[in-house]
Amino acid sequence: MSRDLKEFFTGMGVACSRTTSYNPQGNGQAERYVGVIWKAVTPALKSRGMALGQWRTELNEALHSVRSLLCTATNAIPPERMFNFIRRSATGMSLPSWLQRPGPVLLRKNERSSKMDPLVEEVELLEATPLYAHVRYPDRRESSVSLRHLAPAGSHEVEEIEALNVAPGEDSAHEPGKEPIGSGSPSPNFTTSSQPTERIDPLNHEAVQMSEGEPPGGASTLRRSARTRRPPERLDL
Repeated sequence: MSRDLKEFFTGMGVACSRTTSYNPQGNGQAERYVGVIWKAVTPALKSRGMALGQWRTELNEALHSVRSLLCTATNAIPPERMFNFIRRSATGMSLPSWLQRPGPVLLRKNERSSKMDPLVEEVELLEATPLYAHVRYPDRRESSVSLRHLAPAGSHEVEEIEALNVAPGEDSAHEPGKEPIGSGSPSPNFTTSSQPTERIDPLNHEAVQMSEGEPPGGASTLRRSARTRRPPERLDL
């Protein structure tokens, strides 16, 4: 929308702002919480021998018991997790720092042609409000999306630091004079032929038949069908 069109709408008293497509959000969490409160009210009524129509007399005690219930997994009480609204600051609605400046962000892809497609795509953030954001796609399209579908993009500096932190066991595979594992060069004890070959054991000087894929140590692995089978041990109750 151009600036002239915005000024025209403002002069005519028409509100003009960017909106997004219909993005319904269910209130199932609130409905479930009503069930939690009702399950706290009914035992209190039953213990005092009161009818269900007198639930208002026990509502305050039930709400107090629910408010004071601390979840050890999240270190938060249920109201703190349920009423997760945007906090107001002295200057208005507060936004995260990554939404206050333009830059690359991650947008969730709601439509994917196959399960191998990425779950998110990188877009450019142009401007953001407490509810919606205006983004630009890689093909230069611009659209407004909900903030629930956005996430901050990772920093390239962190990726470079993780690439430099190589495990100690991985360094030995790249030392000079040592051949890395999986380089593709055949071992002296192996041949590329599919026919069985003879290998001379240096300890007992006996010819050992070795087929393709057998380890040089000569230790044969038991097949699954050759393992010892026994019935499971059950308790005699």
